[in-house]
Amino acid sequence: MRNAVAPVLAACLLFPTTALARPCGELSADRAFQQAALVVKGWFEYTRIEGVPPPLGSDLTSIIRVDRVLKGATSRTRIAVTHFLCFENRIAMRTDRPLIAFVTASGSLVDGSAVLPASQLNAAEVTDDPKATVRAEFLLGATDSDPIVARAALGALAQLDGEASSAILRQAVDNPDLGVRVRALTWLTRFGDVDAFRRLTQTLSEWPFTPFSIPRLIQDDEGFSLAIAEDDVRHALYTLAVDPAVSTGSLFRTRAFLELVTTVAQLDELSLRRMAFQVMRHAEHSMFFPILVNALTDPDKEIRRTAIYTLCNAMHAADLPCGPSYVETGEQRYVYRIRAWRKARQ
Repeated sequence: MRNAVAPVLAACLLFPTTALARPCGELSADRAFQQAALVVKGWFEYTRIEGVPPPLGSDLTSIIRVDRVLKGATSRTRIAVTHFLCFENRIAMRTDRPLIAFVTASGSLVDGSAVLPASQLNAAEVTDDPKATVRAEFLLGATDSDPIVARAALGALAQLDGEASSAILRQAVDNPDLGVRVRALTWLTRFGDVDAFRRLTQTLSEWPFTPFSIPRLIQDDEGFSLAIAEDDVRHALYTLAVDPAVSTGSLFRTRAFLELVTTVAQLDELSLRRMAFQVMRHAEHSMFFPILVNALTDPDKEIRRTAIYTLCNAMHAADLPCGPSYVETGEQRYVYRIRAWRKARQ
C-alpha cells in the first residue's frame, strides 16, 4: 500500500481544487501541538469518500497507519482522521512518504488540516517530553533530502521555536531547491534579518517564474509549490508591515532595509507591490516619499490609496482627515494637497 496511491484518493485529487480545497490559513505548528490530543508519525493509506467528486466543502476521512506515537497514547495500529483538503495537507497525504498528524480528541486533524510530510528516517527514540520528541522529528526533516519534507519541517520549526530556529534556517538558505530557500529566507526576514531580506529581494527580482522553469527550481508534487512559495513571501511582507516586534526593531532603521522595500515596490508582481506599499505605510520613513508620490497615479487603486493615506498622515494637516473612508470620497483633493506639500518642502 505504501508505494501505490489508493485509487479512490487518486480519483478525488483529479478534480479541481476549487471543489475540494479550503484555505489552510496560518496554522502554527506550536498551536497544532498544543491542541492535539494525539500526534503520530505514520503512513497515509487511503481516503474514504462519498461520491466523486465529494460534495463541495465536505470533510473527508483518511486512514493513517501509525508507526510512532509522539504525543498522547493509542493502541491502534491504524487511525481514521477527518479533515478537509488544502495545499499543505494535500501534499502531505501521499503514500510514498510518511507524515506527522496532529489529531484532536474527537478524531479530526487540528483545524481540519494539521498534517505535515515527514522524513522516512526516524529521530531518536520517543522521550517523556512530547514537544522535544516532535521537535526532533522536525529537525530531522529540516535536513531531509526530499525538499518538500525539508520545506515543511523548516516552517514548523520556525513556528515552534521562533527566532531560536534561525540557525537551522540559515543552513537552508543555500538549498538547491527554490521552495526550501524561499521558506528559509522568508522566515528569517520575518525575524528581522536584513541579509535574508536582501537575498529574498534578489530572488523576487526574477519573479514570476515561467512554467518551464518551475520544475527545475522547485520539486513539486501537485503543482502547488510555487503558490506556497508566493504565500511565504506575502506572509513575510505582511509581518514587516504589521508586526510591532519587527516594525519597531533595528531592521526598520537600516538604509538597506528601506532600499530593499523600495525594490520590492517596483516589481511586476502586483500582490508583492501592494504588500511593499503596506510596509512603507507602517514604516513612515521620509525615504519612501518619492516613490509614494509617484504612486499617487498608480493604475492600482489599492496602491494609490495606500500612498495617499501614508503621505496624508505625514503631512499632519489639521484640516485634512486621513482615514481611508475620507480618501475614498475624493482622491484628487488629496493628490492636489500632497503634491503642493511636497513641492513646498523641496
